[in-house]
Amino acid sequence: MNPKIVVIISAGGEWQAIPKIFPDAEFQKSPYGDWIEREINGEAVIFYHGFYGKIPSAASAQYVIDHWKPEVIFNLGTCGGFRGEIERDD
Repeated sequence: MNPKIVVIISAGGEWQAIPKIFPDAEFQKSPYGDWIEREINGEAVIFYHGFYGKIPSAASAQYVIDHWKPEVIFNLGTCGGFRGEIERDD
């Protein structure tokens, strides 16, 4: 498996949407988080739960890079937001 795309989702609340969106997915375990592989528009896409916080998110992102060597990484969610740009519950 050599997916070009990995989607990292850090917050547990945001990750909880993944089993609802992909109810038939087989979740896998890694040293830094759970993940699934789905095919979207003919492309293998990894959805990866990377957790939050500077060290866990950096470690999980490095694991993703080393393990799959994706061409593109999307980091979904705000996990803390951006002061002055995003308010709680946006």
